[in-house]
Amino acid sequence: MKRFRSILFAIVLIAILIAPICYALNVTSSRAITSDVAVTTKAGYLTGVYLLATEGSSGTVIIYDNATEASGVTSMLLQMSVSGVTTYQTSREWTHPVHFNNGLYVDLSSGVTVFLEYTNE
Repeated sequence: MKRFRSILFAIVLIAILIAPICYALNVTSSRAITSDVAVTTKAGYLTGVYLLATEGSSGTVIIYDNATEASGVTSMLLQMSVSGVTTYQTSREWTHPVHFNNGLYVDLSSGVTVFLEYTNE
């Protein structure tokens, strides 16, 4: 639990430090996502994904170019998995952001938390 708090503190600190840069670039950082949800219903660009598993958990996140539900292989933007005997995180950032047309829908298994960075057109 102590390690989880340390990692969470580091994530929050990084978010605070990069907030002025993100504001200048018009990048939106999502709140902590812990269940399936439509993040945005507008077109835009996905710039980063951060996946965190709590101790003893493992799971998968699938991100769709769809504003209402998790459907369609052709609309899948990304699938990431994480398994942690201890607290573990993985991330993906793009130099050239991934474009989405219909919005972002997150399909998330239990035991993991995801944060997204994106910008709407």
